[in-house]
Amino acid sequence: MSAVIHRTTLEYRPLASTGRFDPADWIINPDLSALAAVDKKYWKIVGDTVVEMDQGEKDAVDVIVLQQLKDEKSEVARERTDEIYDAGFEHPSASGDWFPLRSDNRLDWLAAGELGTSLSYPFKIMTRDDQAVSVANNGSLQLYRGAAVTRSMLILAAQNDLIESYQAAVDEAALDALVDSR
Repeated sequence: MSAVIHRTTLEYRPLASTGRFDPADWIINPDLSALAAVDKKYWKIVGDTVVEMDQGEKDAVDVIVLQQLKDEKSEVARERTDEIYDAGFEHPSASGDWFPLRSDNRLDWLAAGELGTSLSYPFKIMTRDDQAVSVANNGSLQLYRGAAVTRSMLILAAQNDLIESYQAAVDEAALDALVDSR
């Protein structure tokens, strides 16, 4: 058994049957002793040797890796925003009535209220747990609509602020220090 490392992907296999690995694609029994303290992301292949990158190459790798981490954290923030939307909002405060922020029905009547289309009252709004809550008049509908729109705007603003902070981070430590507390 021997060790092999792939010339392109740097996949390392410490115990390999070398007959199965094409030397055009794999370095057989590479000497990695000089790289024991070097992060694998800073390795490169030169000829048949695995060597450490110079500082300029390391800096370039760090820029790419940091951007990937920023993008990953930004995607997690977007997923968390989806969870918050799915949780809905309580209206009126402390009423125990939680309403979804995503629902075709909700969007239809919110748009109707916004466009001045008349609705017949009492109007029923379904809570997150499928309980019907009656809206008695246009004033009540506008209060509900205002709460839903405000909550949606706050959720998106918090997401955008967080993603902006992620993208502005200058290194991994600064990025790791940022916490999504929503």
